[in-house]
Amino acid sequence: MNNVITYLQKQGFTDESRLLSQYHHDDERGFYPLTDTEFDDMMSVFADDESYQNLIPILTDNESNYWCLYADGTLKGRVCHLGHGGEPICPAYHHLHTLFDVIKGHADAYDFYDLQADDLLDFPVKADFDERAELLARLYDEFCHSTSDELRSHLAFAVLTLCLPQDIDKYIMPLLDDEDDNIQYDAKNALDRLS
Repeated sequence: MNNVITYLQKQGFTDESRLLSQYHHDDERGFYPLTDTEFDDMMSVFADDESYQNLIPILTDNESNYWCLYADGTLKGRVCHLGHGGEPICPAYHHLHTLFDVIKGHADAYDFYDLQADDLLDFPVKADFDERAELLARLYDEFCHSTSDELRSHLAFAVLTLCLPQDIDKYIMPLLDDEDDNIQYDAKNALDRLS
């Protein structure tokens, strides 16, 4: 775990490194800090993929699923879930301390889906917040200019998780007509959620 903490400190995430150093997990279940070897291996994998280059793996469930911190870019400092099933990545929590508070309050949670079922995620957003419109516009612009199919999928999903009803015409409707069937599907789900 020292490699993760050292890396966070070097990237300027002092509060997050402190939180991780104080984090205690249940040995029987739940979310585990990465060993130094796991962290180094994941950072090597992330470096080779444009979609994951801005992520720092923080916790794992030992089933090839990870909680990650956005190290840079539009979503810097937010937390996402990276599943082994290839789902698009998108923000899940505004801050790492929120994730740790949720884990602490739900000791029976074994994986991401246990937390998702309880509707404990910050994203998809449930209410407006100060930076939301700016983040949404920047992510949509990145989506429109991306040439990587995989990155487009991740960006579209992130856009959709930031949408509120007032964003349907500007952001969701164009995604309903995207050439990618998965993006269309996700846009339809977002539309259903907000209608």
